[in-house]
Amino acid sequence: MPSSAKSALMVVFNWRRRQLESARLQREMRRSSLIGLCQLPVELLTMIFEELEWTDVLRVRKTCKTLQEISKARSAWLNLCRPHLTATATAPQILHLERPIHLHTSSELEYHFLRLKSASIGWETDDLSPSRRREIVTTSNPSCMYMVEGGRWFLVASDMGSISYFDLEASDPTENILTPEQFQTKSATQVTMAIDFDSESTFLAFNLVVSYCSMSREPEEHKIQFWRVSLTLDNQQRGVGLSAKRLAAFPQELSINRIRSISLRGPYLALSVYCSHYVENLRTFVIDWKRADGDSTDYPRRLLHPSYGPKNIHLLPGNRLIAVSKEALMIFDYSAVEETTSMPPFNHSGITATPVWAKRGLHLPNRSPSVTTVIFTV
Repeated sequence: MPSSAKSALMVVFNWRRRQLESARLQREMRRSSLIGLCQLPVELLTMIFEELEWTDVLRVRKTCKTLQEISKARSAWLNLCRPHLTATATAPQILHLERPIHLHTSSELEYHFLRLKSASIGWETDDLSPSRRREIVTTSNPSCMYMVEGGRWFLVASDMGSISYFDLEASDPTENILTPEQFQTKSATQVTMAIDFDSESTFLAFNLVVSYCSMSREPEEHKIQFWRVSLTLDNQQRGVGLSAKRLAAFPQELSINRIRSISLRGPYLALSVYCSHYVENLRTFVIDWKRADGDSTDYPRRLLHPSYGPKNIHLLPGNRLIAVSKEALMIFDYSAVEETTSMPPFNHSGITATPVWAKRGLHLPNRSPSVTTVIFTV
Protein backbone atom coordinates (compact mmCIF):
# COMPACT_ATOMS: atom_id res chain seq x y z
CA MET A 1 0.00 0.00 0.00
CA PRO A 2 1.42 3.41 -0.93
CA SER A 3 2.56 5.56 1.97
CA SER A 4 0.10 8.33 1.05
CA ALA A 5 -2.81 5.89 1.29
CA LYS A 6 -1.55 4.63 4.65
CA SER A 7 -1.33 8.19 5.92
CA ALA A 8 -4.89 8.95 4.82
CA LEU A 9 -6.13 5.76 6.46
CA MET A 10 -4.40 6.64 9.73
CA VAL A 11 -5.96 10.13 9.66
CA VAL A 12 -9.44 8.65 9.25
CA PHE A 13 -8.75 6.05 11.96
CA ASN A 14 -7.47 8.64 14.42
CA TRP A 15 -10.45 10.95 13.71
CA ARG A 16 -12.91 8.13 14.32
CA ARG A 17 -11.12 7.16 17.53
CA ARG A 18 -11.29 10.73 18.78
CA GLN A 19 -15.01 10.86 17.96
CA LEU A 20 -15.66 7.66 19.90
CA GLU A 21 -13.53 8.86 22.79
CA SER A 22 -15.39 12.18 22.88
CA ALA A 23 -18.76 10.40 22.92
CA ARG A 24 -17.53 8.11 25.71
CA LEU A 25 -16.35 11.08 27.75
CA GLN A 26 -19.69 12.85 27.31
CA ARG A 27 -21.53 9.76 28.50
CA GLU A 28 -19.25 9.51 31.49
CA MET A 29 -19.75 13.18 32.30
CA ARG A 30 -23.52 12.83 32.14
CA ARG A 31 -23.36 9.70 34.25
CA SER A 32 -21.10 11.30 36.81
CA SER A 33 -23.25 14.45 36.99
CA LEU A 34 -26.36 12.31 37.44
CA ILE A 35 -24.64 10.24 40.09
CA GLY A 36 -23.51 13.43 41.76
CA LEU A 37 -27.06 14.78 41.82
CA CYS A 38 -28.44 11.57 43.27
CA GLN A 39 -25.77 11.63 45.97
CA LEU A 40 -27.21 14.84 47.37
CA PRO A 41 -29.19 14.50 50.62
CA VAL A 42 -32.80 13.46 50.13
CA GLU A 43 -33.96 16.57 51.97
CA LEU A 44 -32.10 18.83 49.52
CA LEU A 45 -33.41 16.93 46.50
CA THR A 46 -36.93 17.24 47.87
CA MET A 47 -36.50 21.00 48.23
CA ILE A 48 -35.36 21.15 44.60
CA PHE A 49 -38.44 19.22 43.47
CA GLU A 50 -40.67 21.59 45.44
CA GLU A 51 -39.53 24.42 43.14
CA LEU A 52 -40.05 22.58 39.84
CA GLU A 53 -42.95 22.93 37.43
CA TRP A 54 -45.14 19.84 37.12
CA THR A 55 -43.82 19.06 33.63
CA ASP A 56 -40.24 19.09 34.98
CA VAL A 57 -41.21 16.80 37.86
CA LEU A 58 -42.57 14.24 35.41
CA ARG A 59 -39.57 14.63 33.12
CA VAL A 60 -36.93 14.22 35.85
CA ARG A 61 -38.88 11.25 37.23
CA LYS A 62 -37.83 9.24 34.16
CA THR A 63 -34.08 9.62 34.68
CA CYS A 64 -33.39 7.14 37.48
CA LYS A 65 -35.01 5.21 40.28
CA THR A 66 -33.75 7.55 42.99
CA LEU A 67 -35.26 10.64 41.41
CA GLN A 68 -38.40 8.71 40.56
CA GLU A 69 -39.00 8.07 44.25
CA ILE A 70 -38.23 11.65 45.25
CA SER A 71 -40.63 12.93 42.57
CA LYS A 72 -43.43 11.39 44.65
CA ALA A 73 -42.68 13.65 47.61
CA ARG A 74 -45.92 14.92 49.12
CA SER A 75 -44.54 18.42 49.66
CA ALA A 76 -43.80 18.78 45.93
CA TRP A 77 -47.37 17.94 44.89
CA LEU A 78 -48.80 20.00 47.73
CA ASN A 79 -46.92 23.04 46.42
CA LEU A 80 -48.32 22.40 42.94
CA CYS A 81 -51.89 22.05 44.23
CA ARG A 82 -51.85 24.98 46.63
CA PRO A 83 -52.32 27.86 44.12
CA HIS A 84 -55.49 26.22 42.78
CA LEU A 85 -57.14 25.59 46.17
CA THR A 86 -58.25 29.17 46.77
CA ALA A 87 -59.78 31.91 44.67
CA THR A 88 -57.82 35.01 43.73
CA ALA A 89 -58.88 38.50 42.70
CA THR A 90 -58.93 37.43 39.05
CA ALA A 91 -59.59 33.69 39.05
CA PRO A 92 -61.95 31.27 40.82
CA GLN A 93 -60.89 28.25 42.83
CA ILE A 94 -60.54 25.40 40.34
CA LEU A 95 -59.32 22.54 42.54
CA HIS A 96 -61.87 21.31 45.07
CA LEU A 97 -60.96 18.67 47.65
CA GLU A 98 -63.75 16.94 49.54
CA ARG A 99 -61.58 16.13 52.57
CA PRO A 100 -59.07 18.15 54.63
CA ILE A 101 -55.84 18.44 52.73
CA HIS A 102 -53.78 16.85 55.52
CA LEU A 103 -55.69 13.59 54.94
CA HIS A 104 -54.58 13.37 51.31
CA THR A 105 -51.57 11.23 50.47
CA SER A 106 -48.93 12.23 47.96
CA SER A 107 -50.42 9.95 45.30
CA GLU A 108 -53.89 11.45 45.87
CA LEU A 109 -52.59 15.00 45.52
CA GLU A 110 -50.73 14.00 42.37
CA TYR A 111 -53.89 12.39 40.98
CA HIS A 112 -56.05 15.47 41.63
CA PHE A 113 -53.46 17.85 40.18
CA LEU A 114 -52.78 15.86 37.01
CA ARG A 115 -56.49 15.34 36.45
CA LEU A 116 -56.99 19.09 36.66
CA LYS A 117 -54.16 19.75 34.19
CA SER A 118 -55.32 17.09 31.74
CA ALA A 119 -58.81 18.61 31.75
CA SER A 120 -57.38 22.07 31.07
CA ILE A 121 -55.27 20.75 28.21
CA GLY A 122 -58.27 18.92 26.75
CA TRP A 123 -60.39 22.07 26.62
CA GLU A 124 -57.57 24.03 24.99
CA THR A 125 -57.32 21.73 21.96
CA ASP A 126 -58.49 23.01 18.60
CA ASP A 127 -61.49 20.68 18.51
CA LEU A 128 -62.27 21.22 22.24
CA SER A 129 -62.27 17.47 22.80
CA PRO A 130 -62.43 16.67 26.54
CA SER A 131 -59.56 14.68 27.98
CA ARG A 132 -61.98 12.28 29.69
CA ARG A 133 -65.55 11.27 29.06
CA ARG A 134 -67.90 9.20 31.23
CA GLU A 135 -71.18 7.64 30.21
CA ILE A 136 -73.90 6.87 32.75
CA VAL A 137 -77.19 5.01 32.57
CA THR A 138 -80.21 6.30 34.49
CA THR A 139 -83.21 4.21 35.49
CA SER A 140 -85.67 6.97 34.51
CA ASN A 141 -85.78 10.02 32.30
CA PRO A 142 -83.58 12.82 33.72
CA SER A 143 -85.43 16.07 34.40
CA CYS A 144 -82.44 18.06 35.60
CA MET A 145 -78.70 17.49 36.12
CA TYR A 146 -76.04 19.16 38.24
CA MET A 147 -72.27 18.63 38.48
CA VAL A 148 -70.99 19.19 42.02
CA GLU A 149 -67.82 21.27 42.14
CA GLY A 150 -64.80 18.99 42.08
CA GLY A 151 -66.14 16.85 39.24
CA ARG A 152 -66.68 13.64 41.18
CA TRP A 153 -70.38 13.73 42.12
CA PHE A 154 -73.07 14.10 39.47
CA LEU A 155 -76.67 14.75 40.54
CA VAL A 156 -79.66 13.71 38.41
CA ALA A 157 -83.35 14.47 39.04
CA SER A 158 -85.79 11.87 37.74
CA ASP A 159 -89.29 12.32 36.31
CA MET A 160 -90.57 10.77 39.56
CA GLY A 161 -89.02 13.58 41.58
CA SER A 162 -86.16 11.65 43.19
CA ILE A 163 -82.55 12.87 43.15
CA SER A 164 -79.80 10.36 42.40
CA TYR A 165 -76.04 10.70 42.34
CA PHE A 166 -73.22 9.08 40.39
CA ASP A 167 -69.60 8.72 41.45
CA LEU A 168 -67.69 9.62 38.27
CA GLU A 169 -64.42 8.39 39.77
CA ALA A 170 -65.77 4.84 40.01
CA SER A 171 -64.70 2.38 37.33
CA ASP A 172 -68.38 1.73 36.57
CA PRO A 173 -70.56 4.63 37.82
CA THR A 174 -73.89 3.38 39.12
CA GLU A 175 -77.02 5.24 40.19
CA ASN A 176 -77.51 5.85 43.93
CA ILE A 177 -80.66 7.38 45.44
CA LEU A 178 -80.05 10.60 47.37
CA THR A 179 -83.62 11.85 47.96
CA PRO A 180 -86.84 9.82 47.55
CA GLU A 181 -89.47 9.96 44.83
CA GLN A 182 -92.00 12.78 45.18
CA PHE A 183 -94.80 11.58 42.89
CA GLN A 184 -96.94 8.45 42.70
CA THR A 185 -96.72 8.35 38.90
CA LYS A 186 -94.53 9.94 36.29
CA SER A 187 -95.39 13.61 36.25
CA ALA A 188 -95.00 16.45 33.79
CA THR A 189 -93.02 18.50 36.26
CA GLN A 190 -90.18 20.94 35.79
CA VAL A 191 -87.37 20.20 38.25
CA THR A 192 -84.68 22.78 39.02
CA MET A 193 -81.71 22.43 41.39
CA ALA A 194 -79.16 24.73 42.98
CA ILE A 195 -76.38 24.21 45.54
CA ASP A 196 -74.87 26.30 48.31
CA PHE A 197 -71.54 24.90 49.51
CA ASP A 198 -70.64 25.00 53.18
CA SER A 199 -67.14 26.47 53.15
CA GLU A 200 -66.87 26.04 56.93
CA SER A 201 -67.37 22.26 56.81
CA THR A 202 -64.27 20.09 57.19
CA PHE A 203 -65.60 17.57 54.67
CA LEU A 204 -67.72 18.11 51.56
CA ALA A 205 -71.16 19.39 52.54
CA PHE A 206 -73.73 21.58 50.86
CA ASN A 207 -77.35 22.64 50.96
CA LEU A 208 -79.41 21.52 47.99
CA VAL A 209 -82.62 23.22 46.89
CA VAL A 210 -85.00 21.40 44.55
CA SER A 211 -87.92 23.19 42.93
CA TYR A 212 -90.88 21.21 41.53
CA CYS A 213 -93.28 23.01 39.17
CA SER A 214 -96.18 20.76 38.20
CA MET A 215 -97.55 21.38 34.72
CA SER A 216 -100.89 19.92 35.85
CA ARG A 217 -100.98 22.44 38.74
CA GLU A 218 -101.33 19.73 41.38
CA PRO A 219 -100.74 21.54 44.71
CA GLU A 220 -98.82 18.66 46.32
CA GLU A 221 -96.44 18.58 43.33
CA HIS A 222 -95.86 22.35 43.27
CA LYS A 223 -93.21 22.86 45.95
CA ILE A 224 -89.65 23.62 46.99
CA GLN A 225 -87.50 21.38 49.20
CA PHE A 226 -84.18 21.96 50.96
CA TRP A 227 -81.72 19.19 51.80
CA ARG A 228 -78.44 19.00 53.68
CA VAL A 229 -76.07 16.79 51.67
CA SER A 230 -72.95 15.36 53.34
CA LEU A 231 -70.07 13.14 52.34
CA THR A 232 -70.35 9.55 53.58
CA LEU A 233 -67.00 8.33 54.96
CA ASP A 234 -65.44 4.91 55.39
CA ASN A 235 -63.28 3.92 58.38
CA GLN A 236 -60.27 5.61 56.75
CA GLN A 237 -62.18 8.88 56.36
CA ARG A 238 -62.40 8.54 52.59
CA GLY A 239 -65.53 9.62 50.77
CA VAL A 240 -67.57 6.67 49.53
CA GLY A 241 -70.95 8.29 48.85
CA LEU A 242 -73.42 11.04 49.65
CA SER A 243 -76.30 11.24 52.14
CA ALA A 244 -79.12 13.78 52.47
CA LYS A 245 -81.28 15.09 55.32
CA ARG A 246 -84.32 17.26 54.66
CA LEU A 247 -84.12 20.75 56.17
CA ALA A 248 -87.26 22.53 55.02
CA ALA A 249 -90.05 22.64 52.45
CA PHE A 250 -92.83 24.97 51.41
CA PRO A 251 -95.41 25.14 48.60
CA GLN A 252 -95.19 27.35 45.54
CA GLU A 253 -98.08 29.47 44.31
CA LEU A 254 -100.02 27.76 41.54
CA SER A 255 -99.77 30.97 39.52
CA ILE A 256 -96.08 30.16 38.94
CA ASN A 257 -95.79 28.23 35.67
CA ARG A 258 -92.09 27.57 35.70
CA ILE A 259 -88.79 28.55 37.25
CA ARG A 260 -86.46 30.41 34.90
CA SER A 261 -83.52 30.53 37.31
CA ILE A 262 -82.75 29.67 40.92
CA SER A 263 -79.91 30.54 43.32
CA LEU A 264 -79.19 29.60 46.93
CA ARG A 265 -76.87 31.34 49.38
CA GLY A 266 -77.05 30.97 53.14
CA PRO A 267 -80.62 31.58 54.38
CA TYR A 268 -81.71 33.17 51.11
CA LEU A 269 -83.27 31.67 48.00
CA ALA A 270 -83.64 33.69 44.79
CA LEU A 271 -86.24 32.69 42.20
CA SER A 272 -86.86 34.10 38.75
CA VAL A 273 -90.30 32.82 37.74
CA TYR A 274 -92.72 32.94 34.82
CA CYS A 275 -96.41 33.57 35.56
CA SER A 276 -98.51 33.37 32.39
CA HIS A 277 -101.60 35.06 33.89
CA TYR A 278 -99.75 38.18 35.00
CA VAL A 279 -99.71 41.33 32.92
CA GLU A 280 -95.95 41.44 33.45
CA ASN A 281 -95.26 37.73 33.64
CA LEU A 282 -91.61 37.71 34.77
CA ARG A 283 -91.03 38.01 38.52
CA THR A 284 -87.92 37.75 40.68
CA PHE A 285 -88.10 37.03 44.41
CA VAL A 286 -85.63 36.65 47.27
CA ILE A 287 -86.98 34.44 50.07
CA ASP A 288 -85.68 33.69 53.56
CA TRP A 289 -86.25 29.95 53.19
CA LYS A 290 -85.75 29.11 56.86
CA ARG A 291 -88.67 31.38 57.75
CA ALA A 292 -90.75 30.01 54.88
CA ASP A 293 -90.65 26.40 56.08
CA GLY A 294 -94.23 25.10 56.41
CA ASP A 295 -97.48 24.54 54.50
CA SER A 296 -98.44 28.15 53.80
CA THR A 297 -97.62 30.28 50.76
CA ASP A 298 -97.72 33.43 52.91
CA TYR A 299 -94.00 33.44 53.61
CA PRO A 300 -91.67 36.49 53.69
CA ARG A 301 -90.27 37.51 50.33
CA ARG A 302 -88.81 40.51 48.56
CA LEU A 303 -89.99 41.31 45.03
CA LEU A 304 -87.37 42.77 42.70
CA HIS A 305 -89.35 44.46 39.98
CA PRO A 306 -88.60 45.21 37.31
CA SER A 307 -85.71 42.76 37.09
CA TYR A 308 -85.63 43.15 33.28
CA GLY A 309 -86.49 39.53 32.52
CA PRO A 310 -83.30 37.83 33.69
CA LYS A 311 -82.37 34.55 32.09
CA ASN A 312 -80.19 33.81 35.09
CA ILE A 313 -79.77 35.12 38.62
CA HIS A 314 -77.09 34.55 41.22
CA LEU A 315 -76.96 35.56 44.89
CA LEU A 316 -73.79 37.40 45.91
CA PRO A 317 -72.30 38.32 49.29
CA GLY A 318 -73.53 41.47 50.98
CA ASN A 319 -77.24 41.05 50.15
CA ARG A 320 -76.60 41.47 46.45
CA LEU A 321 -78.13 39.67 43.48
CA ILE A 322 -76.79 39.70 39.92
CA ALA A 323 -79.31 39.37 37.10
CA VAL A 324 -78.19 38.29 33.62
CA SER A 325 -80.48 39.24 30.75
CA LYS A 326 -79.98 39.29 27.00
CA GLU A 327 -79.14 42.97 26.98
CA ALA A 328 -77.53 43.66 30.35
CA LEU A 329 -75.90 42.66 33.61
CA MET A 330 -77.41 44.21 36.73
CA ILE A 331 -76.74 44.04 40.46
CA PHE A 332 -79.50 44.67 43.00
CA ASP A 333 -79.39 45.26 46.74
CA TYR A 334 -82.35 43.15 47.82
CA SER A 335 -82.07 44.20 51.47
CA ALA A 336 -83.39 47.62 50.42
CA VAL A 337 -86.62 46.08 49.10
CA GLU A 338 -89.62 45.99 51.40
CA GLU A 339 -90.64 42.53 52.58
CA THR A 340 -94.09 41.14 51.69
CA THR A 341 -95.84 37.85 52.43
CA SER A 342 -97.70 37.15 49.19
CA MET A 343 -97.54 37.36 45.43
CA PRO A 344 -98.34 40.82 44.01
CA PRO A 345 -101.62 41.43 42.13
CA PHE A 346 -101.69 40.06 38.59
CA ASN A 347 -101.63 43.60 37.15
CA HIS A 348 -98.82 44.87 39.38
CA SER A 349 -96.27 46.97 37.51
CA GLY A 350 -94.75 49.22 40.16
CA ILE A 351 -91.00 49.58 40.51
CA THR A 352 -89.68 48.00 43.72
CA ALA A 353 -85.96 47.78 42.93
CA THR A 354 -83.40 49.83 41.03
CA PRO A 355 -80.01 48.31 40.14
CA VAL A 356 -77.06 49.57 42.15
CA TRP A 357 -74.89 48.72 39.13
CA ALA A 358 -75.71 47.92 35.52
CA LYS A 359 -73.93 47.25 32.26
CA ARG A 360 -76.26 47.51 29.30
CA GLY A 361 -76.02 46.95 25.54
CA LEU A 362 -74.25 43.60 25.85
CA HIS A 363 -76.35 41.62 23.31
CA LEU A 364 -75.72 38.29 24.99
CA PRO A 365 -76.70 35.01 23.26
CA ASN A 366 -80.41 34.21 23.25
CA ARG A 367 -79.90 30.93 25.09
CA SER A 368 -80.15 30.75 28.86
CA PRO A 369 -76.64 30.81 30.34
CA SER A 370 -75.66 28.47 33.12
CA VAL A 371 -74.20 30.41 36.03
CA THR A 372 -72.81 28.65 39.10
CA THR A 373 -69.86 30.93 39.85
CA VAL A 374 -69.59 34.69 39.43
CA ILE A 375 -66.18 36.41 39.41
CA PHE A 376 -65.78 40.20 39.22
CA THR A 377 -62.54 41.80 38.08
CA VAL A 378 -61.80 45.49 38.54
